[in-house]
Amino acid sequence: MKKIFVLIVFSFLFTGCYDYRELDSLSIVSMMFIDYNLEKDEYELGFQVHNMKKGDEETTFVVYRESGNTISEIIRNMSKSAPKKIYLGSLDLIVISENFSIIGIDKMVDFLLRNLEINKNANIVLVRGDDASSILEVKSLQDEIPSETIISMLDLSTIYSGISINDSYDVFLSNIISFGIDAVIPVIEIIEDQIEVTSLAHFKDSKLGGFLTLEEGFVYDLVMGKTNKAVFSFKCDTSNYASIEIVNIKSGYKIDSSKSRSNINIKMYAYLSEFNCNSPIQTKKDIEALERLIKRELERTILRSLNSIETDIFGYERYIYRNDYRYYMKNRWNMETLVSNINPKVSINLNIIRKGGNFDDTKK
Repeated sequence: MKKIFVLIVFSFLFTGCYDYRELDSLSIVSMMFIDYNLEKDEYELGFQVHNMKKGDEETTFVVYRESGNTISEIIRNMSKSAPKKIYLGSLDLIVISENFSIIGIDKMVDFLLRNLEINKNANIVLVRGDDASSILEVKSLQDEIPSETIISMLDLSTIYSGISINDSYDVFLSNIISFGIDAVIPVIEIIEDQIEVTSLAHFKDSKLGGFLTLEEGFVYDLVMGKTNKAVFSFKCDTSNYASIEIVNIKSGYKIDSSKSRSNINIKMYAYLSEFNCNSPIQTKKDIEALERLIKRELERTILRSLNSIETDIFGYERYIYRNDYRYYMKNRWNMETLVSNINPKVSINLNIIRKGGNFDDTKK
């Protein structure tokens, strides 16, 4: 009984938090942006830090900037301007510039992989055509916390338009260092003093490979199951268009290596959100005819994008390695050519679960 009592006492005495630090002693970073200055041949790093002592006329965040040859060196030099230790455990967003992505993000990858303190669920985004830090100059963000606003935009774009992804930087890094798949991150641009989510960027190894079009980004999200909701517009007669809202998307693919073919299967439901066409949609037969039309248009759109994308963002090589190892080893030195020549076959299972009313119905 005495032993039990002693154990209980010691459990209370030695209970505590490992590596505990007071919040007042830390500069809590919510956004990190990384640029590369081509003229000076050096990296530029910035941190958006929560202003813990915000007054009535002060902003909710402060920004610290520094430059140097490595990210670790820059953070060390940041102590010149930041009065507290930089803390990355609450990091929400990493913003990288196009210049930085073109020369290669090796140093960032190395730093992020070695730093165990960083929040692994932070989002990552690329700024096209501007420095990463330029987003702080957008007037519409100056009264808000930029990292929260941008993350909200990425989430909405993924949910409603299907042209973005909200993968964490941990997923991005995993694809960067893995073989057999090219990594993808969302792209934002500053257009007329507004930030817009415009497309996706793909990387070959650790360097920027290029940008997907809006249609290619939409197809990537569908095939890879990166979105559960999207809007698709299609021509329903000679001069009119209709739109559907796609929901509950389930997708996957299999590759027949011997026939150099990928079989892509997508199952989805749809709401008819807009219909400006002359054909009727009153009976079950009308709905089935409309479903066939939509499936044809979707398949054409998907095939057009799959044939135009010249990078392995779908992970075909990795799939072959995992599922047909003998074929992979036999053809490993020519795998890039074989992957680019894979012929996609698309099968769509679509059901319209709500058609809504139309203008003719209201007149009856």
